Amino acid sequence: MLGLGAFMFVVAFTVRSMVKNTHDFVIADRRIGFGFGVGSVIAVWTWSMAVMMSSAQAFTF
Repeated sequence: MLGLGAFMFVVAFTVRSMVKNTHDFVIADRRIGFGFGVGSVIAVWTWSMAVMMSSAQAFTF
């Protein structure tokens, strides 16, 4: 467990050093804008809501 924690700390520190401000998101060594990051978050939340609602509907049926 300690090794995993140390590894994740190194990953977080590396990503933090690559990002210069809050508008930089680093994906696959490319800096993408703030709008693309927000769009991807909205897409993930929409997808998860659709999955959970269909699961709940199937469970109540």
